Amino acid sequence: MSAAERNSDFDLSLIIICRDSMAVLPHCVGAVQPLMMQGELRVECLVVDMDSSDGSQEYLAAERDRWHISGFVSEPLENRFAAMNRGLELAQGRVCLFISPETELMVENTAACCEPILRGEAECVFSTAVQVNPDTGRHRPQTPNPEHLFLRTPCNHAAFFCATSLLRRLGGFDWQRYSALADVDVMHRVLAADASYRVASLSTCRQYVRPEREENEALHVDFLRFIAAHREEILLQCRAHPSYAVRTVHEILRHAVRCDWPVTDDTLQALDALLSDLSRVIRPIIRRKIARRLRRRALIQALLIPFKGLRRARITRKLCRSHFHVARLLEKSV
Repeated sequence: MSAAERNSDFDLSLIIICRDSMAVLPHCVGAVQPLMMQGELRVECLVVDMDSSDGSQEYLAAERDRWHISGFVSEPLENRFAAMNRGLELAQGRVCLFISPETELMVENTAACCEPILRGEAECVFSTAVQVNPDTGRHRPQTPNPEHLFLRTPCNHAAFFCATSLLRRLGGFDWQRYSALADVDVMHRVLAADASYRVASLSTCRQYVRPEREENEALHVDFLRFIAAHREEILLQCRAHPSYAVRTVHEILRHAVRCDWPVTDDTLQALDALLSDLSRVIRPIIRRKIARRLRRRALIQALLIPFKGLRRARITRKLCRSHFHVARLLEKSV
């Protein structure tokens, strides 16, 4: 750690990313105030506004004048990850935490997650985010698991505390490559860099999010591209732990059924190559069993398509195509 980092004016840079979020932004900013005033951490609260037109800019200017936030910028940025990079540029704290306006910080646990990084014992901390449906009040904790290498999200990005110096060393968020998954990508790059980390059994935020009527297709497309891009690393895991190959097949199916099928040619070719390699790792008897099960499920679902509504029929067709495609690739090496 450099002398400049040790002498930083702030321990934590809390960066809120927003666009036309006036309906929820005041609650988010209000929840941060106890953290800024309690004195246990030296906290700066920065807001990166993506050129809102709903009054957010005027509200943020007033909150800055009241010292409720440390500062804000409003710029026409491409997406939230480009905005997160802008916040990373502005951050003066030794630790960075990025949240959305739908997030309510749990102040009582924030300092505990910053401490290992501030003491130099770790470079990042994975904690738990609690997703809350504001209509029903139903809670669903998203617990961290950095062992889900290349297949799952290690941690909700609003519960991921990371040394600012490490994020900058890694080049921030690759929003041009992964428009919907750059936060997951940066977490995996942190793990691939052998950065020291801690997993905290603490809930550090609540996210008030209504279930979307439609799946975020871009997220699942990015996950397929992400899995395909880490083919060699996944195969290494599969050779060390054969059950990992079966998990990989199921994860590919989980994302494939939630996006347009077939996916783009380059991603499809990379996935086909990965599945062909996986078919050589999985034991023949298990491979045949998976392929038969996929074909059976696809046939049953295909027969049910005429009896489903339009939306369910569309999803079922994706499911059938995905299952038939994967089964065919697995059977090539039988």
